[in-house]
Amino acid sequence: MLFRRFVKSIAYVIYAALMAAFLAGYTARFVHPGTFWWLQLVAIPLPYLSAVVVLAALPLLLARRWKALVFNVALMVLVVIRFAPTGGGADPTEFAIGERLSIMTLNYPSLYSRDGGARSLALLNLVRKERPDVIGLQEGWAHYSEDGSPLNPRRDMTVLTDSAAYLTLGPQGRDRSVSHVPIYSLFPLDQVNQFILGPDQSGVGAGVTRSEVTWRRRKIVIYNIHLQSFGSKKPWREENTSWLNPRTIIRYLRQYRNAIIRRSGQAEQLTAMLKDETDPVIVMGDFNSTRHNWDFNHIREGFQDAFAIAGSGRGATYHARYRFARIDFILASPEFFVLSARVPGVVLSDHRPLIASVAWRE
Repeated sequence: MLFRRFVKSIAYVIYAALMAAFLAGYTARFVHPGTFWWLQLVAIPLPYLSAVVVLAALPLLLARRWKALVFNVALMVLVVIRFAPTGGGADPTEFAIGERLSIMTLNYPSLYSRDGGARSLALLNLVRKERPDVIGLQEGWAHYSEDGSPLNPRRDMTVLTDSAAYLTLGPQGRDRSVSHVPIYSLFPLDQVNQFILGPDQSGVGAGVTRSEVTWRRRKIVIYNIHLQSFGSKKPWREENTSWLNPRTIIRYLRQYRNAIIRRSGQAEQLTAMLKDETDPVIVMGDFNSTRHNWDFNHIREGFQDAFAIAGSGRGATYHARYRFARIDFILASPEFFVLSARVPGVVLSDHRPLIASVAWRE
C-alpha cells in the first residue's frame, strides 16, 4: 500500500512538472525575454510537451481522475489552438509556373564545403532540381570584388553563379567585400545593403542583407537574416561528464541567457526596419528560434509564415540529421499568396533547406 502511494505521488509530481513546463513554453511567445529569459528555452521542446499533454489524458481517464482530466482537457484545447493548421494558402495549380516565385533559405557554413566537392555537387543538384528564383544563404561568407561582382574562393558558392546562372551582388558601403548572408537570384539584384544587428552592434553571425528585385514588373524587398545563435560550444560536446558539473551548467545558462537577450534586441531592430518598408517584403533565414519563441513572433507580426500556412511534410530544419525544431523560416507580406512550403530531404549542412513558393494577390 505504501509503495503504491509512493508511486502515485511520484507520478503526480512528474505530471505536474511536465504540465508546468508546457505552460511555461506556451507563454514564452508572449513574454519579452528581458523579463523571464528562461521561458525561451522551455519553448523549444513545446511540440513534444504538447504530445505529452495529449497522451496524459488516457491514463487520467482510466484512473478516473476527473479533476485532473478536466485540467488536462483545458491544456489540450491550448494545444489545438497553437498547432491547428492555419490555412489561408492558395492552390498552386491555379497559377502558371511563371506566376510563382520560389524562395529557398539554407544555413550553409564554410566548414561543410571541405569535402572534396561532394556537397558542392549536392547543392548544385538541389538548385537545378528545385530551381528557386531567390536563394538566401546564412554563414555563406561570399566574397566580392570592388565593383560588387562575385569573387569567391569557395567552390560550392561559385557553382551557383558559374554552373546554375544565379546572380549575386556585393553589399554597398565600405564592407562590400564580403557577406555572410548573401542573396542569389535569377533576377538582377538592386540596392544590396548589409547590416550587423545587436544591442552593442557586435556579434559575428548576427546579420541582415537587404536587397531589391523586380519580379513581374513589381518591386520586392528581400531580407536574408541570421540572428544570434546559442554559440558553437554545446554542453553535450563536453568531455566525459563535465557538463554535469554545476559550474559548467551555470556557464552554459549564462551563455544561453546572453544569446537570448541579444537575439531579442536584434528582433526589435529588425522589426523596426521592416515597419519602414513600403513595398512587398520577403523575409527568410536562420532565426535561431522556433515559432513558439518571442523574437520570432515579434518579427512575424504582419507577415505570413509560409510553412505554417501551406507547409507539407515535417517542417523541422534543425538538426539536419536529427531534426527536432524548425528554426529557419520564410515570411511573406500580405501582398502575396503562399502556395507551398516544404523541407527537402537533403543534408547539406547541420540545417535542412526550406523552400516556399508565393504569387501576387491580384
